[in-house]
Amino acid sequence: MRRRSGGVLTILALTLTVTSCNRTAQVTSDSGTTSLGGQTQGQRFKLEDLNLTAAVPVELGRPRPDDRTGDCPTTRQTFGTIPVGATDHDPRLFLGTTRNACPDQRSVNGSFPTWSRVGDPPPEREEVTAPAPVKAAYRFSLDYDQCTNECYSRTYDVVFVTLEGTDRTFWIQSTDVDTEVVDAILESVSVS
Repeated sequence: MRRRSGGVLTILALTLTVTSCNRTAQVTSDSGTTSLGGQTQGQRFKLEDLNLTAAVPVELGRPRPDDRTGDCPTTRQTFGTIPVGATDHDPRLFLGTTRNACPDQRSVNGSFPTWSRVGDPPPEREEVTAPAPVKAAYRFSLDYDQCTNECYSRTYDVVFVTLEGTDRTFWIQSTDVDTEVVDAILESVSVS
């Protein structure tokens, strides 16, 4: 009798372990429910004096500060690298902010444009609906080139965000991350 109940407990424990590793976070807003596939974790970001929290897929790893200095200073928190294991450390996903925008900066070899006002992003953009604390959000594409020993190109998806009740803005920039996942991250944003 003891062996049998021990086996049942082992099976139950394995079932709970497998279930918890494959959970899916859901973010609910007025526009419906969006799913973040796989396991997610609430991440806290400090972008200058802006403190944000958002649900980010665990597969992208933990955020790391990746501030940029120079003519176009940017405060960034990045996730993942492209290609995986690469030494150039181009992020798959990052959140960034700046007060000194450089919207005309070329996107090449680790340099990217930056935006701080609604008028900074290109006019070829689409509005994205998101719940408070987001006041407005706009999506556009950004072509990027990396040239060292070889050259390669990729396209980043950018969502520029303005927050309610403040003049603060930030953007989410990603590549090889589904648009639905980026939208779910945006919907999960809170200001702390």
